[in-house]
Formats: sequence, structure tokens, C-alpha cells
Amino acid sequence: MTLNAVIETREGDRLPLELALFVSMEVSKQVARLHALGKGAGSLSAKTVWCLRDGRVVVGECEAGSQRDEVHALGRLVYRLLSGSESVSEWPPSYFNPGVDAELDAVVMSTLSSDPSKRPYSAHVLVEAVSGVFEELDLEPSPEGLQRLVLAVPDEEPVTVAEPAPVQAAVVAPAPAPAKVPVLKPHPRPAPEAMESQFSAEYRVPDRRIEIPAWLAPLMTPTRLAVAGVGVLVLLLTVLAWPSKPSRGAQRPDAEPVAAKETVRAAPAPQLVPMAKPASAVSFKKADKKKAIVARR
Repeated sequence: MTLNAVIETREGDRLPLELALFVSMEVSKQVARLHALGKGAGSLSAKTVWCLRDGRVVVGECEAGSQRDEVHALGRLVYRLLSGSESVSEWPPSYFNPGVDAELDAVVMSTLSSDPSKRPYSAHVLVEAVSGVFEELDLEPSPEGLQRLVLAVPDEEPVTVAEPAPVQAAVVAPAPAPAKVPVLKPHPRPAPEAMESQFSAEYRVPDRRIEIPAWLAPLMTPTRLAVAGVGVLVLLLTVLAWPSKPSRGAQRPDAEPVAAKETVRAAPAPQLVPMAKPASAVSFKKADKKKAIVARR
């Protein structure tokens, strides 16, 4: 039996608050379950919701659609169940049914918004809002009221309703194994013997021997070399032990320092400049009929 047929049995009267809340919660749970499975409820209305004789509520499955649009259709259905009015108005459900609290009013009216971006994305908000009313009224959701109402309706043509698919947990693919990091093998080091032979070959000092002239070879006997070495040693010791003469300007270490005397220079003596003697007389001599001037001194 469809939910629309159950509502029509009331002949214009709205459903009892407890029954309306129970059906609203069950339909909201069904829609939320379909969305979790990646499916949809299609054009949800009272004609696509089935009420079974054992008090269960079943929503038909369809291909996945817009979740906000399906939440909008769910809000219209809940508004009808709570208010008893098929048409949606600007008045909240509590205007028609005083038992509805303000929180459920706000959630239902948000699902009816003309702007899709302002509608709830999930049907869980309706489930939580209806559960809050049950707690406030200190009631427990029970299918007994719906079961009695369905049994009171005369039988219709049998309708086969598919059992709801079990909710399967999402299979999470295992994380890919981390890529293997290539291990760089260390370069083999040569053996110590090979390294020693290599270095000795590179840094080998050429063997240069001093060749002694042939005429000097007979004189280079051990005895003569020893005597020459002793002589050189004695000569060095003599030179080192010879006392050196002190320099004239040097001062003995035990002598007292003598203050330097200041020498006073005498002024230079005046020098006499010889002066020329004046001429005493001038005489004239005749020589070859020429006059000559002779100066006397």
C-alpha cells in the first residue's frame, strides 16, 4: 500500500503527530541510505513510498540524481505529513501542528528553499531533527500505529516490493606499496697491498749515488776518514772557544753609565779683510813721445 493511500484514509485529517514523525524518520533514513550507496530516490512523493503490513516503510530505488533536489522532494513530503496540506505555503508546519518544535520547522523550511545552494545536502539533517522531537516529547519511534492503519485499509492488488539492498561497507583499495629505493653498492676498494704498490710506484724517489773519482778512492780508507773527522771537530771547537775582542764602542756590563757631556762651541773669530792702499801720487813719464801714467805706491 502506498503512503498516499494511507493518508487518504484519513479523509482530509492529518496523521497523528507520533505517526507522522515515525513515517518522516523512516523515509529520511531510506533516502540517506540510498545516497550512501550512490543511488537515488527519483521523484519522491507519497505515491512512490510503500507501507507494508508489518509497519515497515520502503522507498523505491532509482538512478542517482541531484541530492539537493531529492532532499527538496523529501522536505515537501515531510511538510505534508506534519501539516496535512498537500500544497506548500510560507507557513511552517508548526502553524498547522503545534507539536512541531522550532528546530524541525527550520530544517523543513530550509529544504523547501527555491535556491538549491541553500538546501541541505544530506537527508541526515531531517533524521536528526525528527529524533530531537521524539526526545523532547519523550516518545519512542514505533511502527504499531502505521501497522494498525495499514491493516484497517481494505486489500488492494498485491504489489511486489523488493527487499532493500543491504548496506555494504565501502571497499577501500589498499595503498600501493612504496617503490623500492635502489641500493647503491659501494665501489670496491683495492687491497692494501695493491694500494701500497701503486703509491710506491707513483712516488718513488730515483736512486742517485755519488760516484767517487778513481784517484780519490785509495785515499777514502776508514782510518783516514776518522782522522779527518777528528781534525775537523778539533778545529770547530777551537774556533768556538777563541775569545773575541770587545769593540771600542762596547761598554762593560759592570760599568756605570756615564752621562753625555754637552760641548759648547765657541763663536768663530772675526777675519780681517785686507784693504787696498791709496795711491800717494801720480807721475807722468814720456816714452817715445807718449805720455804714460805711473802710479806710486
